[in-house]
Amino acid sequence: GTTYIFSKGGGQITYKWPPNDRPSTRADRLAIGFSTVQKEAVLVRVDSSSGLGDYLELHIVSTSKIKILLLAFTASFL
Repeated sequence: GTTYIFSKGGGQITYKWPPNDRPSTRADRLAIGFSTVQKEAVLVRVDSSSGLGDYLELHIVSTSKIKILLLAFTASFL
């Protein structure tokens, strides 16, 4: 796997699929792991293609709660 470490200021990783080589949208999988001492933070945000406005976001609301925002995604959790 790949590890990214960000400072207190945060960070961003951006990946853009080539327009003619996009993967199937029938199913998407995202596996993440994280460690933080922050009480509130956006951990992960995945935006869809430009102009669609769809996104998935994992957000720490407080130290004991994680809020998952799904907009126009079909999701299943194991």
